Amino acid sequence: MRVLVKSGDTDRIIFFANIARHKDVYMLAANFLQIGAEWQKKPALQKQIVDFYIKAHSPESVVTFYDSWARTNFEAEKNYELSLENLRNAEKHLQEMMKNSPDAKSYESRLSALQAKIANVVKFLALQK
Repeated sequence: MRVLVKSGDTDRIIFFANIARHKDVYMLAANFLQIGAEWQKKPALQKQIVDFYIKAHSPESVVTFYDSWARTNFEAEKNYELSLENLRNAEKHLQEMMKNSPDAKSYESRLSALQAKIANVVKFLALQK
């Protein structure tokens, strides 16, 4: 997998990760796909990154990805609706993670920060209209 990552062949990396079916390979593939700027323009890669993090049983990585994707949508692309959608996806995955975690209280501050971001984007969208 590391050789494929060094080669930079996105299609082969996705193919190998799907064939290997191993948590570490899924994480390497998702992290590689997220490094390049391609994922911001290709919805298929965005979905693939989320799928790989889910298959790797890394819900925190899913939340972090959605949060950074929302920030990119808001700041660079000025796509506020998609930013709001991604923040809501991050919130959904974080709440799901909290349900399945014995240490749910440790995520409460992150959840409240996400909810504050969502409220701010909603206010911003309301002001724009």
